[in-house]
Amino acid sequence: MLNRNNIGKTFFTLMQSAALACGLLAAIPVHSQVVGATLSGTVADASGSAIPGATLAIKNVDTGITTTVTTNPQGVFNAPNLLPGNYQVAISAPGFQTSIQNDVVLTVGSQQVLNPSMKVGAVSERVEVSTAVPDVQLMSSTISNVVDSTTVRELPLNGRSWTDLATLQPGVSVIHAMVSVTSTDRLGRGLGVELSVTGGRPQQNNYLMNGVSINDYSNQAPGSILGGNLGVDAVSEFNVLTTNYSTEYGRTSGGVISAITRSGTNQFHGSAFEYLRNSALDARNFFDQSAAPGLPAKPAFKRNQFGVSAGGPIRKDKTFIFGAYEGLRENLGLSEFDQVPSLNARMGILCDPNTPDCSKTINNGVNPLVVPYLSFFPKPNGALECPGCVPGAGDIADFTFGGTRVTHENYFITRVDHKISEADSLAGSYMFDNSPSSQNDEFNNKIVFFKTRRQLVTLEENHIFSATLANSFRVGLNRIVAAAPAGGKAVNPDAANTALGFAPGQTAGSINISGLTGFTGGLSTAQPQVFNWNSWQAYDNVFLVKGIHSLKFGANVERIQDNSFSSSFPGGVFGFGSVADFINNMPSSAQQPITLSIDVPGTTTSRGLRETLFGAYVQDDIRARPNLTLNVGLRYEMATVPKDIHGQLASLHSMTGSQVFTGSPLFANPSLLDFEPRVGFSWDPFRTGKTAVRGGFGMFDVQVLPLSMRHTVDGSVPFAQSANASIVSGNPFPIAAFLGLSQDPTTERVAFIQQNPPRNYVMQWNLNVQREVAPATTAMIAYVGSRAVHNIFQADDTSIVLPIAKTPAGYFWNGGTILNPNFGRVSSTLWNSSSIYHALELQISKRMSHGFQAQASYT
Repeated sequence: MLNRNNIGKTFFTLMQSAALACGLLAAIPVHSQVVGATLSGTVADASGSAIPGATLAIKNVDTGITTTVTTNPQGVFNAPNLLPGNYQVAISAPGFQTSIQNDVVLTVGSQQVLNPSMKVGAVSERVEVSTAVPDVQLMSSTISNVVDSTTVRELPLNGRSWTDLATLQPGVSVIHAMVSVTSTDRLGRGLGVELSVTGGRPQQNNYLMNGVSINDYSNQAPGSILGGNLGVDAVSEFNVLTTNYSTEYGRTSGGVISAITRSGTNQFHGSAFEYLRNSALDARNFFDQSAAPGLPAKPAFKRNQFGVSAGGPIRKDKTFIFGAYEGLRENLGLSEFDQVPSLNARMGILCDPNTPDCSKTINNGVNPLVVPYLSFFPKPNGALECPGCVPGAGDIADFTFGGTRVTHENYFITRVDHKISEADSLAGSYMFDNSPSSQNDEFNNKIVFFKTRRQLVTLEENHIFSATLANSFRVGLNRIVAAAPAGGKAVNPDAANTALGFAPGQTAGSINISGLTGFTGGLSTAQPQVFNWNSWQAYDNVFLVKGIHSLKFGANVERIQDNSFSSSFPGGVFGFGSVADFINNMPSSAQQPITLSIDVPGTTTSRGLRETLFGAYVQDDIRARPNLTLNVGLRYEMATVPKDIHGQLASLHSMTGSQVFTGSPLFANPSLLDFEPRVGFSWDPFRTGKTAVRGGFGMFDVQVLPLSMRHTVDGSVPFAQSANASIVSGNPFPIAAFLGLSQDPTTERVAFIQQNPPRNYVMQWNLNVQREVAPATTAMIAYVGSRAVHNIFQADDTSIVLPIAKTPAGYFWNGGTILNPNFGRVSSTLWNSSSIYHALELQISKRMSHGFQAQASYT
């Protein structure tokens, strides 16, 4: 049994062992999160006897670069980390004819098997084989599919986002219930399109570009301010691994989407394009049909996407370069449909609450303090919203106008590949994506700005020590700046008027009136909310062939810097129960954010989260028989508990407690013993290379990343507090918001985090059959399952009213009290949920001539 004290000792011993192992393997090549392809197999004669010492010259047809390996005493060869592309393989051995295998297509991260049979004869005699190698995975139990460059570039994509193509694969689905990318709520959840892979959460996936993780600050899909990923012409291909991937893949318990960028070749190639989409062919949506007189039936829409790409040799057969630029210019018309005070209500003529049909009215005028704020609510241009009322009566009416969202995006990427020597090669890439956007608010009082700026740098060095030993070392930086809002510009001059602010020096805050579209405030409410994310990554990977064993070893480390700035309700907020309450100046609530350190209403301090992830693995693909491969591996992965460099994280230790604890760590680290065994097999029952019966089981851990700390980062006392205005009779709005501020702990928000969380892990398993049913046609049927244990569950408020009794009619709440009366809201993070997934997956794919291909998938 391990207690809390000896876990630390155990972890220290493990680290010593890992350090010793890394020292012993310093000369061994490894590749975590493999980018290149692996070509392996057994060379035999016509009788099936292995041929040791055979030489294989593996030539990339496009670049002319040749990799040479030899077979070991068991006739086994292994060529790891080859650049995806079309290859020609020449196999030679004394006493045998030279065999040439053409059209060997290697894809990103794939493990392609080639088992050539050689005929007795002179080496000078050549036998060419042009039959394509079957698309059957004989080396791995992983269910994966490659989206090749033709598919990426040629399929029509709305917005030209290459990650959208991941949904072509079985087991992958899009989560459609997502708020707009211009919403501050969406900013905190990530901007990319959320995918569920084999039943997993979107936060469990890992996106790779050239072997470096490009997940965003919320640990979800990468994306610009529009949610997409440009660079279709720069992506060579990408692989979607949906279940039971091997131990070199870490930082994930869902799916892996691994892309590699295009490289230059010995021939100069270039392209230019422009795509245009506009509203001429668009259908009207429901709200467009109710546009006010004088407005177009459909909002204007125009999108231009244009770009160029080029690649070629700097030095033939040695150094290559590729680059691409893509621009997007979009003007998107928006149909804004709002509820505003009716014309009568704006004059103080309100429905008598005693007459539901509004047949009688009360005219007390408009409170003088409210009059200036009516300028933020446009005069209605649509029908009255008063079902059952007499004609022409009601306090609420419709307002419609055509808004605009303007986005300018510029994307650039370049890659350089250099062959230093026969044993060494170097590759580096740089990506830059900038996408500022602007959009009117709900009443066109202000223009709100949004932006993302993403950068990615990767550098990889590969070294071949011998025919059986190779090493790959990679470093990368993933940098993201995202802001929503990123500031604002006043359209209505009153939006910039500090005389209307709810606090000194500020503009008007938010006004929420029951039944009306909420007013989001003046420029103070457009205070930037920003994420500055830096992920520094390093990987070292080793490939070693020993007899029938194809071994991989590796380790990786990632340092996360997550700097964020946000405010829950900048500028303050007033709430009113009805239009009549607003007109008569009778608010029901008022709040202002404050900080104790400087005690200035409306100010917020930044957060600086830091975390380190570490992983190490060993993987052995054992060729137990010529037609049977066993996959056995073990991965260790851990993550430190996130901490703030300013020490501004806090939480309760008990959901019902009153003391808020600060300092690090906020909770015990659940990842210190995260060992992940993974096993699988691939069996060719007919020994033809055209059928594979495969299966696997593995464990995958879900690490605690900054996303899991959101309640403690931006909304917990004592580092995020609000002041509540006492509603003073006579002048409650807007003066009370800064004259009657009072701090009441029972109205504050506090975070609770489970102090000793259990290990959060996912078990995955599958059993599938692949079969080449016709030339270049492959079919698959698979059963896929997964079970997630101790998933994180987050709730905005768990301080609910508890029932006092259970009666035959149900629970009885009358007289009950809230769970924690010490605070107004308790946001909780618990490791207490689980999930289970079962699926049938079917797929058939056909490669045809002239670049045509067809695929059908069903889940």
